[in-house]
Amino acid sequence: MSSKKKNIQIINGQRYFTKRALMPDRSWKMVYGKNKLDWERKSNIQYDNFHNDKPEENLLDEMLLKDEISEWLYFIKATCTEKTFDEYTWLVNKYLLPYIGKTKMKEVTTAFAFKLADKVKEQSKNNSVKMAQRVNKRLYSIMNWHVERERGLQVNPISKLVQKDLSREIAKDKEFDTEPVISLVSVQRFLDYFIDSHLFLVFSFMALCGLRIAEALALNWEDIDFDENVIYVHQQITDKGKLTKPKTKASIRYVPYPTLLKPFLLKIRKETGYVTLNTQNNPIRPNNLREKHFHRARKHLLEQYPDFDIKTPHQFRKFFISYNLDNGTNLEVVRQWAGHTDSTITQKIYAKPINETRNKNKDLMSEVMGGSQPNRPHLSIESNNRFDKYSSRPKVAIYK
Repeated sequence: MSSKKKNIQIINGQRYFTKRALMPDRSWKMVYGKNKLDWERKSNIQYDNFHNDKPEENLLDEMLLKDEISEWLYFIKATCTEKTFDEYTWLVNKYLLPYIGKTKMKEVTTAFAFKLADKVKEQSKNNSVKMAQRVNKRLYSIMNWHVERERGLQVNPISKLVQKDLSREIAKDKEFDTEPVISLVSVQRFLDYFIDSHLFLVFSFMALCGLRIAEALALNWEDIDFDENVIYVHQQITDKGKLTKPKTKASIRYVPYPTLLKPFLLKIRKETGYVTLNTQNNPIRPNNLREKHFHRARKHLLEQYPDFDIKTPHQFRKFFISYNLDNGTNLEVVRQWAGHTDSTITQKIYAKPINETRNKNKDLMSEVMGGSQPNRPHLSIESNNRFDKYSSRPKVAIYK
């Protein structure tokens, strides 16, 4: 790339030649021109008027936030994966552009960020603080990008206090979040709904093996080991139908599948190709599975069972993790099956109590009193001296 192209910036839809110019105090000041000749003219004017109080042209006066966001999207398109770019584009179109209007860059402040977070919480599902945090984090990074590339502002006007306050709000919500992930009976009803469908296996991979929706749809027959009863997860499919690597290195993993699932696999087993295909024998895209199949089934089951509590496909993954932990599977093993880099993610974010197992050990301490295990002393309320025989405390004489 030539040095001339490096000096070209697009601001508010217009091309500018940008470069630092030497000032009388030996400092270097960024100057914007329509072309190189215009830049030289403006550089000379700013040099001559350096000690005067004449106002100079300021692009920030008319620079709009929405235009800078568009430039940021154009810039990052070449630096991130297609899936990440699609997520950023969705976030911008869904939660940023509708609320910022014609806000100018110089009007962006911490107060503006707080108001934006409140609007996102009001409009997102279940007043999601997490979505507000996600939007604020993206806006903060856009402003950083603007400052680092010297496009006008000298410092990021948004304080980190916004992100900290949202994090505290999320932590407070989690502290009182004792609701179950989803119930066992809801999972059973959902899988039973698809029992005769070609989609039964993909939803089983999600609920019974903990696979992400994109991972489950990308499974090939070569990835299934019928001797060891394990699945090899090493790729995922995007909403545009492209195969990509999983999210992290830890996501490449082996996951066991239930033996009761094996007959369903053997019934339609093939040597190669995707396990789950649509009616045109093409791989199914995650967004199509959500909209055309998951939500349709959810609507039907909700009408039939008012207590049906599955809202998103991702809840199947939380169910898999929580059900394993509730039933004694080692945390490190569950982490590996889930493809998490850190077990704290598994435990703090994904693990939640399930209706059918949350009270499993509520009377566990009765074993201490009941002596249900061999060689354990039986504690009886009828015995006034029940500690005499087994207590290691020294006997104390009682004087009358």
